[in-house]
Amino acid sequence: MKRSINTCTPLLLLLLGLFSWGCDTFEEDVIPVSFHEFKLFPDEVYMFKNNDTVRLMLLPLVNDSLKAAVSVTYGQPRHGQVAPGIYVGEEYETFYIPATDFWGTDSLTYTVCSDAICKTEKIVIHVEESIDFSTCVEALGADSLETTSNTPKEIKIFANDSFCNFLPFAPVTIQPQHGTLRFYDYPGSYKNPTFIYTPNRNFVGEDAFTYSVDFKSGMQQMQVKIKVKAQ
Repeated sequence: MKRSINTCTPLLLLLLGLFSWGCDTFEEDVIPVSFHEFKLFPDEVYMFKNNDTVRLMLLPLVNDSLKAAVSVTYGQPRHGQVAPGIYVGEEYETFYIPATDFWGTDSLTYTVCSDAICKTEKIVIHVEESIDFSTCVEALGADSLETTSNTPKEIKIFANDSFCNFLPFAPVTIQPQHGTLRFYDYPGSYKNPTFIYTPNRNFVGEDAFTYSVDFKSGMQQMQVKIKVKAQ
């Protein structure tokens, strides 16, 4: 089975474990599953931008588990544009380019189609000013997550943190006792790495996991508190 991606105009390294106006298409081998049963999830991403043109690679399926033959098309944002497909390696990728004088929150939609069935979701993009290294202060903010039993929940653990470099070493040093963690990343900002916490079957109660960050001033730890409520 092949997956085709239409691109249309208009790591942070994290270790999980204890330690178009016209369109272009590329294909890759994937494992077919029922598209009828597939659910898209909205995307929320961050990007840093200075006065120069900066672009963000769009990866709308990164938090989805779809492995079927699909096509992806994009709507146009209000404060920028979706750029034509550009070769990255051997594949075409699509990019969001914010307007020159825009900083703030923008959004666009993407539509995924398989045969005659289509589903649409939203990408929210936070365009932020680049880090001022002369005034930057590194710090970790408190994190917490709340979900219901048998329901996975995402958390961007760095969204409320401040880093003065883009490559902090941040392993999960203590795993949750009553659930599991899955991880995905998105380019554009150190704030984008995302954990998906899945509570153990029928678990209700409190859980937590801990991550560490190696700042220039030394190692700091932060515990992510988790509350799992009954359905």
